[in-house]
Amino acid sequence: MLSPQEKERIEKEHIALLEKRHQELVKKMEEEEYQKRRSAEEIDLAKIRRQEEEAFYAGNPNYVKYIDHTGQSRWITREEFDKKKYRRKKVRRRHERSLSKKLWERFSIVLIVLGMVLVIIFAFKLVGD
Repeated sequence: MLSPQEKERIEKEHIALLEKRHQELVKKMEEEEYQKRRSAEEIDLAKIRRQEEEAFYAGNPNYVKYIDHTGQSRWITREEFDKKKYRRKKVRRRHERSLSKKLWERFSIVLIVLGMVLVIIFAFKLVGD
């Protein structure tokens, strides 16, 4: 069995451990709250910046609002916007097949049709007999 002095020592250690954990949790919560406030301020600043950009660039006809493939928007000049490759309409030429490929394709179609005609003729001969 434990002596009263050992019990008291264990209780003090336990209380000290609980106080330490409590202080760590409080510090962690304060840090999280600070980060939330900071991120909220950053979001507000970004929103104000976007509104100011919109007001400045929207009034100028030489600028175009461009949204890229990642969803981020930015303002670029009309010349830059027109120079982009993806803004040009591509006209694709039809790929011409070589003469030999065309001949082989037609030859294979003729062979298939002749084979079908022969099968039909032999089928009528067998049914007729």
